[in-house]
Amino acid sequence: MAWELFNWGSRGPWYKTGVKGIYMAHVFIPDGMRIVLQANNLWSGELIHTFHAKVPSGSPGFGDVTAVAAVVRDWWNNSYRNICSTDVQGSQVVVTGTNTVPAAQAVLPLTQAGTQSGAANTAGATLCIKSTSHLSGRSNRGRQYTFPTIAASLDTANKNYWTTAYVNAAVASFNGLVANMAAAGYTLGIGSYTLGIIRPIVEYVSIDHLVDYQRRRGEGRGR
Repeated sequence: MAWELFNWGSRGPWYKTGVKGIYMAHVFIPDGMRIVLQANNLWSGELIHTFHAKVPSGSPGFGDVTAVAAVVRDWWNNSYRNICSTDVQGSQVVVTGTNTVPAAQAVLPLTQAGTQSGAANTAGATLCIKSTSHLSGRSNRGRQYTFPTIAASLDTANKNYWTTAYVNAAVASFNGLVANMAAAGYTLGIGSYTLGIIRPIVEYVSIDHLVDYQRRRGEGRGR
């Protein structure tokens, strides 16, 4: 399917790519890739994480987007799903070059679900963790809201807090993605379409243990 330009509200012009629901900005980042990790929840529909990555030099080709998609797929299978409820089913990883239109794109399916069994939390209850480049300014930091987990991950004394064990496991998992990407020869980063660059992520950190809320994790949330 040919890429189609559309106006995405306050975000301005974006392109619909060859994969339904996967978009790319009209501002190019020459050495970048946009990563979308998609999953489904039994009760709330589609769950999404978006990341960015840099190639070592030059523009990303099909081999690059395929390799990066494999890193994220393996991270889901071996790490991240282990802190997600069994109600969460991995769907796919889509990696798209941000260097041109149309760009190289790879789609890898996910077939495994979360492993945490027990009473599931509402999908809107989440832990927000920060990705940092160790530089100040909004364009130099990012954040991720974790996919739904189970009630046992809430502090028994105060349900407004996650347990230390859950917070540590989430931060360790996301930092594992940073390390896995580096081992594959790529850099996980924070994409800025205002500046047209990707800042390397040094680490993920948790600012606090508070339960954050996304009131509706419906279709398109997290894009």
